[in-house]
Amino acid sequence: MACFLAVCLSALCAPPRAAAQPVTVLTFERPPYYTLGVNGHPQGFLLSLADRILREAGLLPEYVDIPSGRILMELAAAKTPTCAVGWYMTPERTRTAEYSYPIYQDAPLMALFRDDFQGLPDGPATLRGLAAMPGLVFGLNESFSYGPEVDTLMANMPRPPVRVNGTQLQLVRMLHASRFDVMLVNPEEIDALATETGVDPFSLRIVPLADLRKGRLRYLLFNKSIDPAVLGRVNRAIEKLVKLE
Repeated sequence: MACFLAVCLSALCAPPRAAAQPVTVLTFERPPYYTLGVNGHPQGFLLSLADRILREAGLLPEYVDIPSGRILMELAAAKTPTCAVGWYMTPERTRTAEYSYPIYQDAPLMALFRDDFQGLPDGPATLRGLAAMPGLVFGLNESFSYGPEVDTLMANMPRPPVRVNGTQLQLVRMLHASRFDVMLVNPEEIDALATETGVDPFSLRIVPLADLRKGRLRYLLFNKSIDPAVLGRVNRAIEKLVKLE
């Protein structure tokens, strides 16, 4: 009985656990990476992972769905803790955002063509070879970086790419409508893109790119005013929850 009373008194005297600190999470619709359910609950494998990481770090995520092209501007202007999920690292972004440890590594990029496109490679292709083809027109997402090497190749092609400030779903529909010849996709998203757009997957052809052997790392981005102690807790949560090869 005395032991029971001692345990109860100890519990009553213990300091209250600190309330979770709110953090705004800027996201956009890109299945299977990021999507919000009808109740605003995070879905998609990367957004769900980020939710676990942030909560493990003692943060309370509040999700805001905005166009992808606005996310980095909103992040740079934020005065309260704000996060964007799954972005690549570029020199420009390191000047306006704080990066966490990596949370995911993509599979290598692939090229996506219409199946009836006459210039389809017979076997494995290279991105460098495709980028040098005089008549080939790429469709690119204006708000994405595909990495310094890929971005440089795309900027120096014989025919300028069609740049779209939209979503991957819009790009697939435009590819299917012959607005351009080829786009770049992550293998993880191909099934979701076909399902969400309603495009017959047999009308598309996936071509591996032999010169892109490793996928890029994805990170959580925070506004520059984030408390270093908070970022430290996030990184410790990543070390606990994420295992990259």
